[in-house]
Amino acid sequence: MIKKLLILVFSMVLLNTNAQVLTRGPYLQKGSKTSITIRWRTDVNSKSKVTLGTTYGVYTIALSDNTLVTEHIMNVSGLQPDTRYYYTIETDAIKLQGDANNFFTTAPTDTTTQKMSFATFGDCGRDENSFRTNSLLQYQNYLQSIGKSAADLMLLLGDNAYVNGVDTEYRDQFFAAYQSNILKNHVVFPAPGNHEYANDFLRQSDHAIDYYNIFSIPDSGQCGGVPSYNKAYYSFDWGNIHFMSFDSYGLEDGGTSRLYDTNGKQALWIKADLAANTKKWTIAYWHHPPYTMGTHNSDNEGELIALRQRFIQILERNGVDMILCGHSHVYERSYLLKGYFSDESSFNKATHTTDSSSAMYDGSVNSCPYIYKSGKINHGSIYVVSGSSGASGTMQSSFPHNATPFAFNDGGMFYFEVQENRLDAKFIRQDGVIADKFTIIKDANRKDTLTIKPGNSIDIKASWIGNYIWNTTATTKTINVTPTATTLYVVKDDASNTCITDSIIIKLGFPAEITSTKYDAIKLYPVPANEIMNVNIPSAIGAAVKTTIVSTTGQTLLNEVLHTDNSGNMNVNTSQLPKNTQLYLHLDYSGHTQHIPFIIQ
Repeated sequence: MIKKLLILVFSMVLLNTNAQVLTRGPYLQKGSKTSITIRWRTDVNSKSKVTLGTTYGVYTIALSDNTLVTEHIMNVSGLQPDTRYYYTIETDAIKLQGDANNFFTTAPTDTTTQKMSFATFGDCGRDENSFRTNSLLQYQNYLQSIGKSAADLMLLLGDNAYVNGVDTEYRDQFFAAYQSNILKNHVVFPAPGNHEYANDFLRQSDHAIDYYNIFSIPDSGQCGGVPSYNKAYYSFDWGNIHFMSFDSYGLEDGGTSRLYDTNGKQALWIKADLAANTKKWTIAYWHHPPYTMGTHNSDNEGELIALRQRFIQILERNGVDMILCGHSHVYERSYLLKGYFSDESSFNKATHTTDSSSAMYDGSVNSCPYIYKSGKINHGSIYVVSGSSGASGTMQSSFPHNATPFAFNDGGMFYFEVQENRLDAKFIRQDGVIADKFTIIKDANRKDTLTIKPGNSIDIKASWIGNYIWNTTATTKTINVTPTATTLYVVKDDASNTCITDSIIIKLGFPAEITSTKYDAIKLYPVPANEIMNVNIPSAIGAAVKTTIVSTTGQTLLNEVLHTDNSGNMNVNTSQLPKNTQLYLHLDYSGHTQHIPFIIQ
């Protein structure tokens, strides 16, 4: 009897030797409006299966791969935009994971009005002074405090695993920290740092590093942007934002060029990608910062000097809004900088900033948000160093840098949200304090003049998201008015500490009109247009309309999503467009595209 029992136990052990164990992940890659890549690792070769559904526990989509592997990479397509999907990961025999925290949200459409959120972790590949543990905890606490279960994306600023960025270090210093919590529901878009390359010149040249095996990079334009066909750098779109991830340490062109070599392979791709970009917001991120006085000194380190002197002007002149870097193990944030490419001692706030407000937008002195117009214009850029999500270090004697006065030598992570024309950002310190914050608002402080027919009413609205106080006493973003004479309507963001003011003059008259009848009797007036052109689309009431204005040479001069009111009217701000020249208005709505010529007087 004992002998039979021993044989039975031994047989059970043999049967279980091939039982699959989840050793990494799951983690989410290459998210777009209609697709996602789900990755995980098992201890032994096994088949791959994922199931997905928009309701937890109800999975209507299933994909399988019968190839026996330990490195599981499942590409899922045919999804709906701006939709939360719950998922499971399985073998042919068992479910490895799939609880209520296994979910992701697909990218929203270009016309979304939803708030989008992004979690940024720089130098998170170790846990010095418990910076990684505490930063992660306080980030999760912050999400809970605002009623969110996850940000849309997780951006990595490099040095994601110390010391040499090898697979075992990623296992111990990255996945062990994040895979049981945020990796399963944050889509990850990484950038490499010098530790990914083991600080090794040969690795910089041949790119034979584990980073490229660990992450699935959308280098073929799968998530938007111009394809780079290089896993070191890429771009992608999320709603009305264009993101660009660069490699500031690796070499290209046979080991002869870096990011800051403006005729190098990476820089030429960046120029092409920026030229093709039509999004309202553009955010770039990489590892090495052009301005820092933290662990590193941007006045005397060659890579940082070269980036500042030879590269960032490409971004500024193309209207990049925010630049995120790590490398220096502190938090630093600049004013709205423009044309400042030299050392710290040469910084002049009067000449090197387009706005020297704190931009905290909290009612304190000189705290109004940064406000500027959309487009590929040099409105200035904000530079953020957030390199203390795990790593700690010393600071220079002159810390903080004169151009980045909003700074802390402490652990934390950087979180930001974008909704339409407003961006709000925060540094969440490892003790839970919101140590810094700032706001950018585009295309506000408008002065508009509209002409309507006598007896007609019109919806007019403030040009920002926030608080509203109208001179009619209304407090909503949009008001409906029926003036009996020429009337000035004024809306402010605050009664006593005004940062934003819109002034809208409504005139009465019978403006000349252009009528286009390809699909609808669309009307444009007045003709010629003035600073504001009214567009009436009878079949698009309360609709989102992708509105593009181009020149006769095909140059895009305006590209934004506008919304019609309950009469099908919307106002197009043409104040920054060239006058007395032929232009074309392109309207995309409800599956229709209209092209209407006009001029501005």
